[in-house]
Amino acid sequence: MRTNRPYPEKGKDRGVIVDYWGVFDRLQAAFAEFSLEDVEMAVLDLQSLKDSFPTLVAEALALVAGMPGNDDEYEQMMWLLRRFMGDKAAAESFEQRFQAAQSAYETLAPDPALLPHLDDYRRLVRVRALWRRGARLDDRDSDFDIREYRPHTHALVQEAVAVERLRRDLPIYRIDGQYLQRLEEAPGSPEEKAAEVEAAIEYEIRARGGDKDPVARSLAERLERIRRQKEEADADMLSLLEDLVGDWAAEKEAHEALGLSERAQGFLSLTRAQAPAGLGDDALVDLARRLDEAVAKHATVSDWAERDDVRRDIRGEAMRTLLADEQTRSFVTPAFLDELMTVATARESTTA
Repeated sequence: MRTNRPYPEKGKDRGVIVDYWGVFDRLQAAFAEFSLEDVEMAVLDLQSLKDSFPTLVAEALALVAGMPGNDDEYEQMMWLLRRFMGDKAAAESFEQRFQAAQSAYETLAPDPALLPHLDDYRRLVRVRALWRRGARLDDRDSDFDIREYRPHTHALVQEAVAVERLRRDLPIYRIDGQYLQRLEEAPGSPEEKAAEVEAAIEYEIRARGGDKDPVARSLAERLERIRRQKEEADADMLSLLEDLVGDWAAEKEAHEALGLSERAQGFLSLTRAQAPAGLGDDALVDLARRLDEAVAKHATVSDWAERDDVRRDIRGEAMRTLLADEQTRSFVTPAFLDELMTVATARESTTA
């Protein structure tokens, strides 16, 4: 028996075993000694994988049946947003089916048995790229990221998707003062535009650190309230989302006018929620800025958020900053310092 082992560091998550002596003929009897959970997916028969590949692709594509068949990729992207933003279970199922198809393709390529199904797989790769583009699910500040595909599929992505054209012809934007105007000028139905706004808001939440950041947490809570309104009263989703976007853009511009980083904005929201009586907003803005400087002083290496020594130094620096002013000493509690450190590292976990 000869083994070609996995090499995760190079994106190779499986190995190939060549059985010269017929050991696999007794494989099921050997596996009978173990629980099903322990041996599930331990070994796959290549012929079975070849037979299942077209089914895996078809099952994924079945979830996007009805997508416009023309060459207008913006229209297709908006359709996909409407399809999946309103049905997160379907979006999760699509991703799972894509991953299963990709895993099979990576194991089999370049087997000639794949050739009759390459067009369908290429279409699936393209559809997923459009969906992830619109939903801002890729890394690099929501830009299309080809690096997350496995090697053989990576090559197909380059064939199926002209990356530079995708960036040029399918622009996506972060929410700012001009976002609503750009949305109004863009093509798409009200339902599709509502899905686009929802995707943009979800990206803002993720980019700021999600539940770890009080600003992002507040935005997520407001988005969830709108979703409940839609479910309970069939409200005009687009109008509600546009109101939220307008408020959020104004809040961002107000924070930027104060000269605060996103991390400092998180500190400001945190201290505002727990400020003692008599501590004015100007003092809180100054405190947020000084706490941000305390983090920056020690966060000088790329993996600082994962290093206990750096986190300990930052916590100590923040404590000294708070103790230096009699008005801010009441903040020095274990619970507040824990939350402060969560805010400090929130965006680091989204970019790691």
